[in-house]
Amino acid sequence: MPSKLSAVVLLASLVSSALSAPSQYDFSKIESNKIIKKDVLIVGGGSSGIHAAISLKDRKYSIMVVESKNRLGGHTETVEDEASGRKAEAGVLIFHNQPEVLRYFARFNIPLANQSVGGIANPLPFDYRTGQAIPVEAVKAGTPSPQAVGLAYQKLAGFLAQWPQMDQGLFLPDPVPDVLLQPMSGLIKQLGLEALVPSAYGLSQNIGDFLNTPVVEVVRVLSLSIIKQAVQQSFLTTAKGDNSELYLKATAELHDAKSLLLSSKVVYTKRQQNSVQVVVETPEGLKYICAKKVLMTVPPRPEALQAFDLRQNEKEVFNKLLATGYFTALLNNTGFPLGFSTTNVSPEKPFGLPELPTGYVFRATPIPGVLGVYYASGASRSAYAFSDDQVKGEIISIIKKLQAANPKIFNQTEPNFVYSSNHSPYAIQARPEDIKAGIYKKMYALQGQGNFFWTGGAFRAQDSSALWDFNKNIVLPALMKTL
Repeated sequence: MPSKLSAVVLLASLVSSALSAPSQYDFSKIESNKIIKKDVLIVGGGSSGIHAAISLKDRKYSIMVVESKNRLGGHTETVEDEASGRKAEAGVLIFHNQPEVLRYFARFNIPLANQSVGGIANPLPFDYRTGQAIPVEAVKAGTPSPQAVGLAYQKLAGFLAQWPQMDQGLFLPDPVPDVLLQPMSGLIKQLGLEALVPSAYGLSQNIGDFLNTPVVEVVRVLSLSIIKQAVQQSFLTTAKGDNSELYLKATAELHDAKSLLLSSKVVYTKRQQNSVQVVVETPEGLKYICAKKVLMTVPPRPEALQAFDLRQNEKEVFNKLLATGYFTALLNNTGFPLGFSTTNVSPEKPFGLPELPTGYVFRATPIPGVLGVYYASGASRSAYAFSDDQVKGEIISIIKKLQAANPKIFNQTEPNFVYSSNHSPYAIQARPEDIKAGIYKKMYALQGQGNFFWTGGAFRAQDSSALWDFNKNIVLPALMKTL
């Protein structure tokens, strides 16, 4: 009869065997010439990931970018109409007029031009629940004057000036004051910010229920920097009307440098004392990469990070985070007059802001007859708040209501989707009680742990310009110090 000690040893051996990596992931069994060695492996080829990749490459560090899609750019998506040659944006529209944005685009020789917020000229108000038009006179009567809007932004800027470090990231005061934890509606009432609500809502769309979102989560987007842009109307876009040009050029450069794996995903990681072993599944088979550091730029959702050897404190932080649903699409044959744009207004709601989930706006695009639409849901623990088919059905339903209620404006048609994209999980954020308990301090303390660094919207904001500054000033200096 085996002793108790031998039984314990056998059990430990079985557990260790069960938890060990599959044989095809065991680096000790891989020929050394098949292991790719890099200074930094970057997971995610969106805005923050590619900015970091190019910045590190320019400083002569060896890199590898792993992107699950067959293209770079993340939330930046541009669609070209073959017939006319014109292009329409189905994602990121504007950038800030600030040094890092100017430098980054100049590096790729991409000219910029001024752009109004959202690029929508005078959208007409409709109630998307019924399709009914909202009398323009009623909307104009409640529209604040430019002077009132400017004064409201000055008040908000003065409020945020108490914590200038928040313009660089989620560097919150400790303890976090209740005034930053309250719903945005409370701050609006407290400071008399009613006049800025329409434009602030537009600037911070897709963060969820604007009025009930904690102040911290609103001002991470509606920061001191973007307030300056809003007041000066100094936003930018690409002069050619192609925001994806940046990523096409980056793709070519990284491909030539053998530093890019598209249509690929990480299937295994082992975080060691001085490096990280990473196995990547690619269309050409498994790739074995040994990197000194890993820079994570994808949304930190635990269900999507099971291959990344997460530490317990990482799981505890990420499991508490919320996300909104965000869906964009381009449609034709909508029955809308050429160049016609609409915005969603619920007249009985505070400030006319519609209840989520719903569509925000139908906007005319540079492609004749093609409309862009944005659809969003509130913040929740769900990674994907709705399916693509559900959203498409809701969008078609809204168009049909507009057509039926306004036969003199809209033709009766059967709309078609030219392009659609589900950007969920989007606008990663936290509950007030977790913010008060220091979740963002704990999240930022994860930088460098186990040779992992983190950037992306969850760590700063869903804003390319803010992310590039965050990379430049916060994340990359810390990462490079460890190389």
